[in-house]
Amino acid sequence: MADIHLRAFPYSALSKLGHEAVRRYYEWQLLGPHDVIAVGAFSSAALLGFCFGGVFRGATSGFVRANRGFLARRLVRQPWLLTDPLLRDRMRIGARSLRRSERAGGSGEAVSDTFGILSVAVDPRHHRSGVGTIIMGEMEQHARTRKAVRMHLSVEPKNSPAIRFYERLGWETAGRDAGTDRMIKPLRDPDGPGPPVTVIMPIRNEAAFIERSLGAVLRQRYPAMQVLVVDGMSDDGTRQRLGSLLNGHTPDDTEVSVLDNPSRTVPSALNTGLRYATGDIIVRVDGHCEIPHDYVARCVALLNETGTDCVGGVIDTVGETRAARAIASAQSSQFGVGNAAFRTGRRRAGLADTVAFGAYRRSVFERIGTFDLELVRNQDDDLNFRLLQSGGAIWLDPSLSTRYHSRVGLSGLWNQYYQYGMYKVRLMQKRGRLPSARQAVPALFVAALFSSLAAAAMTRRARMALAIVGPYAIANMSASSWASRRDPATLPILPAAFATMHLAYGTGFIAGLWRWRAHFGRHPEAHDDA
Repeated sequence: MADIHLRAFPYSALSKLGHEAVRRYYEWQLLGPHDVIAVGAFSSAALLGFCFGGVFRGATSGFVRANRGFLARRLVRQPWLLTDPLLRDRMRIGARSLRRSERAGGSGEAVSDTFGILSVAVDPRHHRSGVGTIIMGEMEQHARTRKAVRMHLSVEPKNSPAIRFYERLGWETAGRDAGTDRMIKPLRDPDGPGPPVTVIMPIRNEAAFIERSLGAVLRQRYPAMQVLVVDGMSDDGTRQRLGSLLNGHTPDDTEVSVLDNPSRTVPSALNTGLRYATGDIIVRVDGHCEIPHDYVARCVALLNETGTDCVGGVIDTVGETRAARAIASAQSSQFGVGNAAFRTGRRRAGLADTVAFGAYRRSVFERIGTFDLELVRNQDDDLNFRLLQSGGAIWLDPSLSTRYHSRVGLSGLWNQYYQYGMYKVRLMQKRGRLPSARQAVPALFVAALFSSLAAAAMTRRARMALAIVGPYAIANMSASSWASRRDPATLPILPAAFATMHLAYGTGFIAGLWRWRAHFGRHPEAHDDA
């Protein structure tokens, strides 16, 4: 196999490391903790080509970990290899995969309902002889026997002959990840029914919005859907409105159930829904958002196309009052929330660190557990971060948009963002680090702000207070002017909305550092879903 690999891919990063590295790589794929099949084509006793496929766990990170010493010695003996841009790129990807695997406490678990093709190699002397088609056909039969819903592989974008070969076999390009094109081949009948879906709606006191939010769910163009409305003991007439809405207005192929959530917290509601869920795909929809009529169908299609574990889109935050519109603009601004793509949007679909109102494969919860009950805020960020740490992938498509109704004033905004900041500390302690560096910026801003004010008070030099306040005020007013260009009436409120978000989040983060100070120094903790 190593000889064929070297002849078939003489310029690959692995080939540049030499025959022994190639041999060790395929030995790891055969003997490592994978559920793998190796298929070969022979003429007499001569191997003409081979293919490795199955469910791989740490295919790259495990190989790097098991051969650290060998790879280091190889580079020390031939340091000029480090000048090769392809090898440097693959080394960076391998190191990143290894770090992610080690943070997760082991090799990442692959998605169980997909079948991956790790490597296909045909001796160049037998190209165009049908060997590759035979091997791939045999591997597809194995995938179908295992009831996989799709196959996936990665190919170099410049390898146009290989891409054309896969396309002739029915493969489609689903995006780009880590410098390679990701291709998929759905194995489910495209004209048959899709996988069963469960929509979970955690709600409490949503009388003003439930008809719009649940109504949008019931209008979905997707067959055989289960809808679980988990109510946190609402006392504003929500249950009565639910009864009126569901009485005679439920589609024949949609099963709707209303469940009680005595704990009255979002993670408890979501876990209650998961216990009753029957779908292979789990979609979260909140009580004050509206999803488009094809949201569920498109989420299922994206999961199939990308082979990822979770998909979602962007939030279109809207408000009905002037204050709510200003807050909605602030929450959709990069000055307000940083590079949170699901709030600010992005031009192209691709991998992301988190999404709101995501659609998950059921296998995700079987693999990493359910929502952490301690995190009454940030429970979705925590789940998505655990998913990434386990080796999973999240896909964000900006063409998939959800309308979110902002319903808080400035005081409610303060309470909301204060809790976001405070519980982010607990998330950090449980997972070993923050999901993104942007989440520490508000706390650094608040610390610098109060330090400058304290220094000004102690030295009686008022100018020192302007060291932070001055630049922030200029930036705030500039961002407010830009954010209000489509709704000038919000301009007087926007500066206060931005300041409220930043100060509340940063103050909450600092308060969380003090509140949970006893948890620092401990090893990352298991999540609490009991």
